[in-house]
Amino acid sequence: ALGVSAAQPPRGGGFGFGGGTGPLGLSVNKDVLADIKATDEQKTKLADWQKGAQPKFGEQLQEKTADIPPEERFQKMGPIMAELNKGLWKEIETVLKPEQVARMRQIALQAMGVRAFTDKDTVEKLKLTDDQKDNVKTIMEEMQSAQMELFQNSGFTPGEAPDQEKMAAFQKKQTELNTKTFAKAKEVLKDDQKKTWAEMTGKEFDVAKLRTAPGGRRGP
Repeated sequence: ALGVSAAQPPRGGGFGFGGGTGPLGLSVNKDVLADIKATDEQKTKLADWQKGAQPKFGEQLQEKTADIPPEERFQKMGPIMAELNKGLWKEIETVLKPEQVARMRQIALQAMGVRAFTDKDTVEKLKLTDDQKDNVKTIMEEMQSAQMELFQNSGFTPGEAPDQEKMAAFQKKQTELNTKTFAKAKEVLKDDQKKTWAEMTGKEFDVAKLRTAPGGRRGP
């Protein structure tokens, strides 16, 4: 329930909507909490809040995606998640200071990787042109095809715990793909947009620390 990893193949690094990169996952990630300098009291409050909010979030997500065919969920999940997360961010604001929430949002944006350029709020802040939106869409489609091919050739067996060597190899290739795709998407931006993007994301955070392996286990 921390993301939408069930709607797409697992990934490592440069995450999209899964891997614990939403408010629910970030609020209990020890590395994120250390980065925003959360107090022990805040950590306790966030942990209690997350336990109660997670099942509600899962129910809402299931309700909103129930009638969406599996093959269409990857494309339609983004707007749904963004809408649900708005309410979660407001709840987090009651626990954290404004500057802590702002930093957590920066980390969330970094974790989205190339998919951030399809987020409605991000697109508006960057003032992407129609041509840029089309270019990003093409880049995203190419990445999705490459992801699916990578997953199909990974050697994973549905319903079984993945072999650790295969998982490590898969995650390495996935990270390389995401890094390459993100760099390609950033080239679509003009200099002033790149400056805005840098301001929106802040100092770099190691998003690999947000990785969740299949089955919900934190990756290395």
